[in-house]
Amino acid sequence: MRLRLGLLGAGRRGKAHLSAIAGLADLFELVAVCDLNEANARALADGFGAKAYADVKEFFSRESLEVVAIVTPAESHHLMALVAAQYGVNMLIETPLAPTRAMMDFIGEAAAKAGVTVEVAENYRRRPEIQLNRKALEAGVIGKVLRLTSFYEPIGQQGCYHSMSTFRFYAGAKADQVRGLASASRWSDRWAMARLTMRKI
Repeated sequence: MRLRLGLLGAGRRGKAHLSAIAGLADLFELVAVCDLNEANARALADGFGAKAYADVKEFFSRESLEVVAIVTPAESHHLMALVAAQYGVNMLIETPLAPTRAMMDFIGEAAAKAGVTVEVAENYRRRPEIQLNRKALEAGVIGKVLRLTSFYEPIGQQGCYHSMSTFRFYAGAKADQVRGLASASRWSDRWAMARLTMRKI
């Protein structure tokens, strides 16, 4: 039995999620797409035989969704999550979960109160090469992990938070502390640095 899935947001990220949804057709049935721009919602929905909405509450109340992928702008995630929780719908929220800790706590509290599950769409740890690296670390092939360093991408691209999530997965521990530093000079040299202090588990 497939889960009834709704897509909330029909912009760039929403379009990016469609290929994954299509590839998981045995697990999910895309039944509705919602966006403030109903024409954008319709453009994505038509390819799946789904319904298009421009009103969030109408989207949730009419479709009896089991899962929603929230891919709206980050500053609206906590509001969309609140409505989803009120309708008892489990959520996949595109990164970041929210721009501030207060908004993240708001999402967590709403989900806990409603008894629904929230997952952040940060899935680098599921990539085959990342899984292989983790297994090599666990087997001691590389040796004891003392430090993880990444020279990934310039600040402003996707590298920073994906790298931090991958580091946590490699270390096999929860972070006690995360410190970040970013800099940009007048010569357009931009960089970011972060340090994670891990707790052994």
